[in-house]
Amino acid sequence: MTGDRDADLPPRLLDRAFPFHFAVDERGRIVRAGPRLREIGGALDRIESFFALDAIDSPMPIRDFDALRRAEGELQVVRLPMLGGILLRGEFMHDAEDGVVRFLGHPWITDLSQLADQGLGLGDFPVNAGVADLLVLLQARNNAVSDMRRLNGRLKETSEELARRNDELERELEHRGRLEEQLLQSQKMEAIGQLASGVAHDFNNVLLAVSGHATLGLSADRIEDAIRHFESIIEAGKRAADITARLLVFARRRRLQSEDIGLADAVRDSVSLLDPLLEDRCTLELDLDAGDAGIRADPMAVAQVIVNLVMNARDSMPKGGRVIVRTRRATADASVACTSGERPAGTWAILEIEDHGDGIDDATLPRIFEPFFTTKDLGEGTGLGLATVWWIVERSDGFVDVKTAPGHGTTISIHFPVTGDPASSIKASGGDGDRPREGRGRMLLVEDDELVRRAMVGLLEADGWTVEALEAGDQAISMLERMDWSYDVVVTDLSLPGVDGRELARRVHERRSDTPVVLMSGSDPGEAMKGRTAMLAKPFTMAELNTVIIGLL
Repeated sequence: MTGDRDADLPPRLLDRAFPFHFAVDERGRIVRAGPRLREIGGALDRIESFFALDAIDSPMPIRDFDALRRAEGELQVVRLPMLGGILLRGEFMHDAEDGVVRFLGHPWITDLSQLADQGLGLGDFPVNAGVADLLVLLQARNNAVSDMRRLNGRLKETSEELARRNDELERELEHRGRLEEQLLQSQKMEAIGQLASGVAHDFNNVLLAVSGHATLGLSADRIEDAIRHFESIIEAGKRAADITARLLVFARRRRLQSEDIGLADAVRDSVSLLDPLLEDRCTLELDLDAGDAGIRADPMAVAQVIVNLVMNARDSMPKGGRVIVRTRRATADASVACTSGERPAGTWAILEIEDHGDGIDDATLPRIFEPFFTTKDLGEGTGLGLATVWWIVERSDGFVDVKTAPGHGTTISIHFPVTGDPASSIKASGGDGDRPREGRGRMLLVEDDELVRRAMVGLLEADGWTVEALEAGDQAISMLERMDWSYDVVVTDLSLPGVDGRELARRVHERRSDTPVVLMSGSDPGEAMKGRTAMLAKPFTMAELNTVIIGLL
């Protein structure tokens, strides 16, 4: 609009059509205003400058006369502080003849209740604009409120459904976790069941060696011969300890706990488990990579993979043959297709178990990793061995590949991502041997097995310890109270009648937090306690015990 189009507009008609109109001159003064604007806003001449009010809700700031003039014809919303919250909606027009910019508009509300709250009436709205806009807005608002209510109801229903589904999912994941643990434990126990006969054979050999060398040692005419027999007894004891330690670790019920290990070392550590499984009809050959590749996996889970695959290879050769266990590295610049998916580019540590059995036909091959699928006769297998292998490898970020042909054997390859050099295991050494044996200190020994207790007292006293030996935890507490808890170290069996080793350690540290406590265990020691407490698996040497004690000190 231009000033020429309303130059002859009678003032009364302008006031009646737009009771909230006003005009702004070049200095920003409001020089003319409609009756309702003057009535509600009061003395407008007290306003220093319209531009200082920042009254126009516009993306582009309008803070001078030129900018206001350029805004001509654009629909604007104006907020004047003297109107007490009433918003005005309309257009600015430049009146060149009078040198002002006029605002022609009406109040802007979205709720009829605002009419009474702001002291407005329908007469404040031009018939051709304001009320119609208001009614349209109110209808849109009512529709929006109805839509929002419906949406809110649906959101509430959806939230309740999501919460219910989330609870079901959590229960399902918990149930699946228990099933996975049961699956893994079932496979361990199946393997241990097959190991039993071989382990019994090995233990009988150890017992025969111990009793035989003990008899020969007692009847030896020369001290040198007796010492040689006793050394053989010590060696047999180490073999027995190695067998029990591996069985206990292998059978332990726990979740996968990854750590840095060497793949070739993991194979070597599993050999004592594999020999009894192969029976007399099969032979084991190792072809291990000289540069051991480091992987991140659960050591016992890797041992389970090796055992399951060797058992599978053995069963594929009922007439006997060779089982080859191989480790190697492979580096590729592109992905490689495996049975379990595309192996990404990079360097991989590969474990291979190869047999020269009957092989697998094309119809059976796709199903060999399915849980409970087996080609063995009823009662000869659960069908969980290879399913467990798949489960473990998948959770170790690895891949499985199978190469086979009927009549030409099978090679199953397990691909683990290489993580670097394997972590070096620190073993207890006899570095304490140069220390004088006399006066090591005062030790309280608690062991309920009399034969073990007598042997340990003799060894500890020969090693320089002053030993008080007891057989029960409550006896130890009474002795500690009489001696004012003043022992240099407490060595106790973990499993004791009444007060067990853990409780005894806790009671000791309540009174003397700096007293070292060594917990001995002939089975799975579990988690170590906090503070100056250490676990030591039986059997052990005096050098190993002293190393642990020095570490606590």
